[in-house]
Amino acid sequence: MRYAIAPYVILLEHEQAVRNARDARNARDLQLAREASPTPSLRRRAGEAVIAFGVRLAGDARPVRDERRLAARPS
Repeated sequence: MRYAIAPYVILLEHEQAVRNARDARNARDLQLAREASPTPSLRRRAGEAVIAFGVRLAGDARPVRDERRLAARPS
């Protein structure tokens, strides 16, 4: 029974190797295209700005105080 499955396993491994090679080639082509681009696109700059804004929001962890306040936020 193992010998009947072996050709299929080899076929699956070959198909996976072909997919990995294609993905690597596409990633390399994409990286080369990004490096050849003189300036980042508007979409990329906006995405980086949104990510940086989210990181700043996530990094603003204020310590919780035990003392009571009259107002939670200034109005």
